[in-house]
Order: sequence, then structure tokens, then C-alpha cells
Amino acid sequence: MSLDSRVEAQFRDRCLQRCNAATDPLERLRLGCLARGVKGIKQLGRTFRIMDDSHDLRLNYDEFVTGLNDYKVRLGKDDMQQLFNRIDRDGTGSISFDEFLIALRPPLSQRRKALIDKAFQKLDMNGNGIITVSDIK
Repeated sequence: MSLDSRVEAQFRDRCLQRCNAATDPLERLRLGCLARGVKGIKQLGRTFRIMDDSHDLRLNYDEFVTGLNDYKVRLGKDDMQQLFNRIDRDGTGSISFDEFLIALRPPLSQRRKALIDKAFQKLDMNGNGIITVSDIK
């Protein structure tokens, strides 16, 4: 087994352990995707398109539940409803692809936020809090 394969297997195992211990349905979904390997969320994106039976680039609740069950995400009925409502940020009763992927994206660490702030400050030449084309030139 190559080093990359071993590292990925260890990563998957850690995610699976954390998934089994997590109580938040969104965190369980996120960790369940990551437990499938580094391509887990990408695969779920493909699954989103497959789940979209109506081909309107949105998932209603039934499509969402069926798709997660097909993807082997095991959540109770209450957790499924809570998760759906949490992802449906605009309250339309359906989930767009963007809402879906944004919800799955893990939060940024403080270290990454600090790095982004530092890069922003460097690009914002006049310090007005807005990066314009003239700041970049």
C-alpha cells in the first residue's frame, strides 16, 4: 500500500469515527462524505444531480431523502427534516445545488481566516476595505 493510500485510509477512518460520534446531522453528513475519501463531497455533488428527478437543479424533500438513503447516509426522519430545513436557507422548500455545497463546506479554521485577512489587506492598497481593479494593478 502506497503512502498516499495509507494516509487516505487513515483520514477515512478518522472521519468515520468522528461521524459515528457526531450528533449534528449536518456534521454527520459532511463527515460521512469525507469518510468516502477525498472525493466524497465531489461524489455527493454528482449524486445531487442524480437525485434531482425533476431536473430543475433543485431537490425537494422527497428527492433529498431518497438521494441520501441511496448514498447510504443513515439519519432518522427528524434529523433528515432538520437537515433539509437547515440547508434550504432561502426557505423555498427546495435545495439548490449551491445551497447544498455551501452547507457541506467545512468552516474555515482561524489560521485560514487570518491568512485570508492578511492577503486581503495586502491587496487593498488604499485601505478602504474594498479591492478594486486599481488596487490590483
